[in-house]
Amino acid sequence: MDFKEEKVSSRLVYEGKILSLYVDDVRLPDGKGSKRECVRHCGGAAVLFVKDGKVALVKQYRY
Repeated sequence: MDFKEEKVSSRLVYEGKILSLYVDDVRLPDGKGSKRECVRHCGGAAVLFVKDGKVALVKQYRY
């Protein structure tokens, strides 16, 4: 199944020094429309799980 969404338009709601907030209109795979609230920033964090020399990954779709 293809979960790809297409951005139709984007509206800047807030712009600060370290992040910006947007409300995006998207087209879903079934053709319907929806909204996504997006935070755009210049950094991030992650956790890496390693057990017995193996790395565990979780696949999650994120717009």
